[in-house]
Amino acid sequence: MQQSVRVESKQLQRLFFIERQSVRGNHFKFKNEYGFTVGALDNESGIIGMEEKKYHFRTDDNPVHTLEIFDQYRFSPLLSCQFTESIIGKNEYAALLLGLCWHLFTPVAMENYAVRNLQH
Repeated sequence: MQQSVRVESKQLQRLFFIERQSVRGNHFKFKNEYGFTVGALDNESGIIGMEEKKYHFRTDDNPVHTLEIFDQYRFSPLLSCQFTESIIGKNEYAALLLGLCWHLFTPVAMENYAVRNLQH
């Protein structure tokens, strides 16, 4: 099964395709608009790779439904989201993670991350 995801920011627009790689839905492959693999998601290990950048993510449904995304060194979250209901196991879960990680990969986000790290 393949799902398409259109991601936009002020300056950039991308189209991705998400392919489920396992029967249980724990592994996904991300392809760009040209059909080239650009990333992958592994729900079991909590790792998402995007354009040669590796992120770790963690979900928690107690007491609030949260999603946190970390860089490969896992210090403090790069991004933290709260939801009114659990997102784990939903069809949109991989698309949400893809969109959030793509946003973290944009030049503006990378610049903000570098400035934040210099301040610590």
